Amino acid sequence: MTSTQAAREQMIAQQVRTWAVLDTRTLAAMRQVPRERFVPAAWRSLAYADCALPLPLGKHMLTPMLAGRILQALDVKPGDQVLEVGTGSGYLSACLAVLGGNVQTLELHGALATAARSNLSAAGFDGIEVTTADGASLVSETAYDVIVLTASLPKRSSMHRCRRPSAFSHERCNPDRPCRVKSPYGCRTELLPARRARAVGSGARPHSRECVHSPGRNSGALAGT
Repeated sequence: MTSTQAAREQMIAQQVRTWAVLDTRTLAAMRQVPRERFVPAAWRSLAYADCALPLPLGKHMLTPMLAGRILQALDVKPGDQVLEVGTGSGYLSACLAVLGGNVQTLELHGALATAARSNLSAAGFDGIEVTTADGASLVSETAYDVIVLTASLPKRSSMHRCRRPSAFSHERCNPDRPCRVKSPYGCRTELLPARRARAVGSGARPHSRECVHSPGRNSGALAGT
């Protein structure tokens, strides 16, 4: 085992698993994706540290613990259509692809999108579609099975009351299957197929998928972190 592989195993054992991420497929995906390939060169020695590593433009990578919780909650199945808003480094995009998702990822900032494409290509994930776009203005005919928001949302009172932003209403979801939506911060809601979509406030029913929408740390349009 190389020192990098040992660091990756230590990250999983001491950070991810201790945050109640025990799903074997999630852990296997995080073992497979070389996180160091997605970290800026200046911070590469800390790729497996328990911290939100800096990205250009004042953005940050998700911590390994938070990435693991998101991946476990989404429960991506092979063949799922996945929309990620906020590509950042591309690390979470790669993990979603390893879990079997057909990943489309949006990044507001062109420089971050370019870097993410390079990271993904270098790590062997050429099949992930990285688009430079504002997620709040998304126009797509695709029906998604999974939506993950790792970006910041407009800082408006309606967001604080846990109402879904219109860009991610149930029309974006596959009408024949539950649509799993996850964001790292904020209040918990439930998003069901279009015929039954509704918000349930701060406590989703036990049998429901977890769905979180939240105000991010920045105001304005959706922006990758």
